[in-house]
Amino acid sequence: MYKKLITIIVLSAFAVMSLALPVFACSGGIEISVKSPSSKDKQKPGKEKPNVEKPSAGDVEKPTTGDNEKPDTGDVGEQASGDIEESEPSVETPNFVHAPTVIKVNRILIPVKSIEKGLKAQITWDESLNIVLIEKDGKQIKIDLSNKVAIVNGTAINLAKGKSKKATITLSTGLVKKLLKQAVSVPVTAPVDAEKVKYETAATIDNTVAQGADVTATVVKLLAGQTAGNTVAVAVTAVNAADGTGAATCLAVNNGTVTLAQQNTTGASVTEKATITFSKDGATATLVVTVTINPTNQTEQPAVDLEKVKYETAATIDNTVAQGADVTATVVKLLAGQTADNTVTAAVTAVNAADGTGAATCLAVNNGTVTLVQQNTTGAPVTEKATITFSKDGVTATLVVAVTISNQ
Repeated sequence: MYKKLITIIVLSAFAVMSLALPVFACSGGIEISVKSPSSKDKQKPGKEKPNVEKPSAGDVEKPTTGDNEKPDTGDVGEQASGDIEESEPSVETPNFVHAPTVIKVNRILIPVKSIEKGLKAQITWDESLNIVLIEKDGKQIKIDLSNKVAIVNGTAINLAKGKSKKATITLSTGLVKKLLKQAVSVPVTAPVDAEKVKYETAATIDNTVAQGADVTATVVKLLAGQTAGNTVAVAVTAVNAADGTGAATCLAVNNGTVTLAQQNTTGASVTEKATITFSKDGATATLVVTVTINPTNQTEQPAVDLEKVKYETAATIDNTVAQGADVTATVVKLLAGQTADNTVTAAVTAVNAADGTGAATCLAVNNGTVTLVQQNTTGAPVTEKATITFSKDGVTATLVVAVTISNQ
């Protein structure tokens, strides 16, 4: 009987201590949840799992208005002038797709629809890399959601400057507008890059090509099967020596036209470089063409030099000649007693003003035929210059004839 009594007393004491435990624990600062007794909720002491909120792993969420925490839009100027850091380029190739209406990742909120509508911008993103791309009028900014930075012109701007770690950073329309204002327009290079690969990178000028001839079509030549793009401008912008920097000897370029300014008389092939520039909407791409100029046949030089001295160096067109008349025979005229060498070609290749460089007013030439396109109504004789080119097997010589056009 005494043993039973002692057992009852001991059990009663344990019961009292169990009831007092929550009160004691709370007074010590330990919070214990009291649940209604059920077999489902019972857990072994020390085995209770903490209630941890898992962070978002790039999920797209719609912003809620009932959150206790208000988004921190921050000052636009402060965010846009954040710390400057070197941006780390991604080793992966981004795969951008159109962004959803709202992006909320890593406590950064981007109201995509509002920005696109307000700024008429285009927003794409790569969800796997957490990178958002905002583009407008050729300008581009990247938002690195993982590092909370905006990359403008290759520089990273810290969007989290002065913000608490728990604050939500809202990329407002005003902030995006300010970032875009700082960005430099990036020309779209795809069209010009695509065009330049259509062209030959090597060309050869044969020794039969006359000095002064236009060789643009030989230098700027499409690859077999290619078609030129009508929206991309193509022009030769420079000619250089074989090293690509020195001055060219044989080639010359003027407003995109390449001429064989000097024949190759070295006895061996000469290589020079021509730079073709492709341009569209401010974007450019260049292609360097290696041009080989074959040596001329020097054995024919004496023949053309001898031929040019057989011709008159002055001519006169009388005021009785009708406007539009062919005056080639008057300009290209053998000296008395001379006979033309039929193996040498003689043709007028240019007409100019009296200074030899300006445009002629009265004379014109087309395929070697000289015409009086305008009669002289100045009241005094006018002098213009005609250039005769003598050629044989690629060897040339020139003669300038002073042509006097009598006044009406």
